[in-house]
Amino acid sequence: MKRIPVRKSGLLFVGIILFQSCTLYYNTSEIDQSLKSGLEGIKTNCNAIKEDLSRIKSKYEEMGCPAEMEPFITAENRFSELQSNINLMMDVEKELNLEYVKFLNYSKGKEKISSKSEEWEKLKTTKSKFKEGIKQVKSMGEKLAQQGDEFNTFSREMLTPVVSCCFVSEFVLNGRKGVDQLIQSKEQLVTNINEQAKQGKPLISKFSETHPDQIQEIKNEFVQIRKEIDAIDQYRIELNDIILGFESQTKGKTKIYSCNPEWELVDKTENELAAVKNKLNATEKRIGAGIQSIQRIINELIEASKH
Repeated sequence: MKRIPVRKSGLLFVGIILFQSCTLYYNTSEIDQSLKSGLEGIKTNCNAIKEDLSRIKSKYEEMGCPAEMEPFITAENRFSELQSNINLMMDVEKELNLEYVKFLNYSKGKEKISSKSEEWEKLKTTKSKFKEGIKQVKSMGEKLAQQGDEFNTFSREMLTPVVSCCFVSEFVLNGRKGVDQLIQSKEQLVTNINEQAKQGKPLISKFSETHPDQIQEIKNEFVQIRKEIDAIDQYRIELNDIILGFESQTKGKTKIYSCNPEWELVDKTENELAAVKNKLNATEKRIGAGIQSIQRIINELIEASKH
């Protein structure tokens, strides 16, 4: 929480007019200006501190963490203490505003307030209250700034390490990239298999009569590989449906934190995506094994043709 310098009242510098009769006078307009300046300074400081606390609390409440467990119990207690101290500071501001209204009433229509008048004692009370009030606000402001800094440290050391954050738009974007990559991967596999089939066609024709069992094995492998490649389309549909479902259920949200009950949706979605990716990995391994099997047979045929 940033520290806000407290503006000082000009009360101590209001001129006192001394006449030969030894009667002291305060210029009412100068006093009024000084009091208003003091109130404005207090208002500025109070508002700045309230805004700082509001930002800190808003960021914390955005997580939606339960207040029934640590370290969130401590966080809530610290916020309560901060709010109590702000309320005390606002009470001082309120009292000074009331005192200023009193000043306006007892100084109404008077250009000066003399030391021999009834208003003189009232003004002394007003000055004393303002001096003490400004001092209190300054002290409270410094304490609140310190408490704000301490909460930021607490958040960094105790909350951040235990709370994960899912940025919804980023999560969805990464999911869509995964679907796009899967499409590209399938297209590349199809290209590679077609090229391998083209290259193997002369060998199949050459050895179809002399090595029928091995040629049939090659043909079977190609059939199985194409089935596996076709299965990739189903995985693409599954991945796309999972991402669309997550996007629909998080509409209007920008972040989801792990301490929030809504994190179950993140876990569920990640588990579903992982399950599909596991099936995809298994399929890719089978395709790889099929390609290796074809290559092995081809090598055997080539080697056999040398003898």
